[in-house]
Amino acid sequence: MIVENEFNKKIKTYLKENTNSSASKTISLIMKLYLGDNYYSAFDSFGAYVGLNFSIYPVENINNSKIIGYSYMISYSIDGFYQNKETEESNTPMKLKYCTQFLAKRVLYRFMQIPNLNQIINDRLNNNK
Repeated sequence: MIVENEFNKKIKTYLKENTNSSASKTISLIMKLYLGDNYYSAFDSFGAYVGLNFSIYPVENINNSKIIGYSYMISYSIDGFYQNKETEESNTPMKLKYCTQFLAKRVLYRFMQIPNLNQIINDRLNNNK
């Protein structure tokens, strides 16, 4: 729940600070697809649709198995829709809050790199009617 809350907070902050950006408009379109105000859930569902998956996982100390921080991983397709998969991972363990906030920014960035993203969203919106 902490991950979801921090992720949602980061996206809400982004929207407040960047009301007229193309990314803000894209977020609004994604949210039309997945009714509600849970950005984490909507991004997760839409990401699965376009071939982008993300997660946060604990990083343990090798010697005593204690959690020393958290890392994120994003698996995505540079061509959209599951072609040419690549992975992005954080290299340094972070506090959960910061890892989640950074993940939210990186997922949004990766969405914005998808060719014809708004067309994909609009097509999906039109097919859901």
